[in-house]
Amino acid sequence: MTGSSIDWIRVLVSLLFLGYASWSDLRSREVNDFVWVVFAPAGFLLTVLSIYLARDWALLAVFGVYAGFMIVLSVALFYFGVFFAEADAKALICLSLAMPWYPVATPVHPLVSFVQPLLPLSALANGVLVEAGSIFYLLSRNIVWKFRTGGKLFGGFENIPLWKKLILLLIGYKVKIPEAEKKIYLYPLEDIKVKGRTAVPVLQIFVTHKEDRDMLVRKLKQYARGRELSRRIWVTLGLPLIVFITIGFVLALLFGDIIFWIIFQVLGRW
Repeated sequence: MTGSSIDWIRVLVSLLFLGYASWSDLRSREVNDFVWVVFAPAGFLLTVLSIYLARDWALLAVFGVYAGFMIVLSVALFYFGVFFAEADAKALICLSLAMPWYPVATPVHPLVSFVQPLLPLSALANGVLVEAGSIFYLLSRNIVWKFRTGGKLFGGFENIPLWKKLILLLIGYKVKIPEAEKKIYLYPLEDIKVKGRTAVPVLQIFVTHKEDRDMLVRKLKQYARGRELSRRIWVTLGLPLIVFITIGFVLALLFGDIIFWIIFQVLGRW
């Protein structure tokens, strides 16, 4: 077995597990721990085997530093990050064991000639950049909806600050309550507060957990009666980050670290 074949296997194994985890997270908002129980040791053994075939034992130290850094970063992002779930952390940890650096023994290399060495970090950075691009889709959708229907985008919330209106345009859009209930990737940006005998809708920008999502949908549906079920509420796309990490991994293999490349280009012009 050659280093080239091992590198190909490491890439394919990583794509297989990340792809399945992304599909599972999209479908049910859960990823079975069995995925990580198999992915982590398989990735570790394949990386060690590639080092053995290369006969470069200094890579063991590099492997330890790279994987250690990514493990610490993944755990820190999970505990302190608002939109970083447990599955995202486990995916990055497993990827750091399977593909700590860019493959060198395959005919597929990043398009850019200079990349930062940590492949999992490139996958994360690329994924976050792709996810951030969704604001253009949401803004366009809101503008089209406004001109197509003539409806009030901020109906019931006309008095909220301008900055909050701008955030809503970039992170959410309006759907009917039954649609929000059906599509598990939609997270309500509205809640119901009871004041006396009156239920008043209020905006909340950050909703991060599935339990919050289900609870909010049930509450909105409970207080909606008759025609109010057809009322449109603000929601945001709750696509799991692991999907974007997978996309970022593919982009890292084909192009490199997009953010690092942009920074390098800007600094190169100074």
